[in-house]
Order: sequence, then C-alpha cells, then structure tokens
Amino acid sequence: MSETLDKLVKEAHEGKVVYHVSRDSTAVEAREKLEKKEKTEKKRCERPKKGENRSPKEETVIGKQIHETTEESLKNINTSCVHGYRKNRHGNIQFWTGYKLHLDVSDCRFPLGAFVSGATVYDSQPACDTTGKDDRGGIFSCYSLMDVAYDSSVIDGFIRSRERIPLIDPNNRGSETRPPLDPVKKERFKLRTEVERANSILKDWFLPRKLYVKGPAKVSFVVLIAVVCLAALRMIQYFVL
Repeated sequence: MSETLDKLVKEAHEGKVVYHVSRDSTAVEAREKLEKKEKTEKKRCERPKKGENRSPKEETVIGKQIHETTEESLKNINTSCVHGYRKNRHGNIQFWTGYKLHLDVSDCRFPLGAFVSGATVYDSQPACDTTGKDDRGGIFSCYSLMDVAYDSSVIDGFIRSRERIPLIDPNNRGSETRPPLDPVKKERFKLRTEVERANSILKDWFLPRKLYVKGPAKVSFVVLIAVVCLAALRMIQYFVL
C-alpha cells in the first residue's frame, strides 16, 4: 500500500511546491488480545562512587535514526498491539488498545506519508523518517508544522538540514521557560489543523471505530488502504476536477 501511496503522491505533486507539511498522530483502536510480557527485574539507578568514571549516555532513538536508512529505523519501532494513552486538546486523557497512525498531509489534506506503530510509541520517534519522505517524487516543501510532542533539537536540526523551516509548538518542559512562537509564525501554525481534519475524515469515512483484524501486518494494510482512499479522493477533488 505504501508503494501505491507513493505513486499517487508523485502523480499529484511532481514538480510542484508543497508549502506546508502538517504532521500528527491519531489513535487506532483494535479488538485484539495483548501478548503477555515476561517480568524483568528493574535495575536500580545508583550514584557513581567517588573516582568512578561512568560511560557516556547512549544516543537517543531519534538521534540514531538520522544515521540509519528509513527501513532500518522503522524496523526498530514497536508495531505490536498495546495499551496506549494520550491527552487530547481538551486536556482529558484518552485510553485505548491498539495502534497509532502517524500521518503527514499537505495544505489540501493530501496524505504524503503514513506509518502505523504501536499505541505507546512517542509521536516524535518516526518523525525523521516521515520527514524524509516529503521530497520524494520531486516534491519540495517549505514548512514542517508539528505540535508540542515533536519539540526536539534533533528533529529541528534534521528538518533544517533538509532546507525546510520547522514550526514546532515549544514545550516548556516543566520549570524551563521558552519564548512562544512569534505572531507571524503563530498565524502560519494554525494551518496544522489540516492534519487533524484529515484524521477525522479517515475515521468518519474510511475506518471503522474498531479494527477486528489481528496482527501489525493486517492492521497496517487496512489503515494504509484508508489513507490511499483519502489520497484518491483528494486527487479527484483538487487535481482532476
């Protein structure tokens, strides 16, 4: 299905400029039993002894992805069915069992890239991989719009290295104070709602409330079919008629 989506993206956007690429994730509920995990002993975090030299911290998951190919980094992301939770825009915590769809869309809600992961995967983990898909098929994009979940110096630097401008809602991270977006960027950032509307269309028109197929491969196939249908609909509305 990803190859079919790539063909539609290339046919609709080849040689054209995509001014804004909006990125977000949404919950995908599934009726599936979870695999039992083996209990493991938790390691105690002890302070280093006097004169002891500890090894440096390992590179983060996002940092490793920059040096890996898309296929290598996506293989290391959990795609199994798990319990997930997130805070919605109203401040309420949403719980579900299943998966998560990571989606990139253009200004007209045309899907540019999609990836299905487990429900507990952070939004920022596949961000570098989906960002690298923006210029496939001769596409050139100007801005990458993301919410506070993607606020990372690694993601910011990676987008700038691709000659794009990242517009990411800043995360204060507790006690730290960071300046908000300036009025011009804040006005442009409002266009990020296009990806939220695209997720709503997928759930209202193309996806059931719960998926009854089992396994990451089947779930990914069903979800990507819905994404391809949305791409075909947008292609008819904006590029054919």
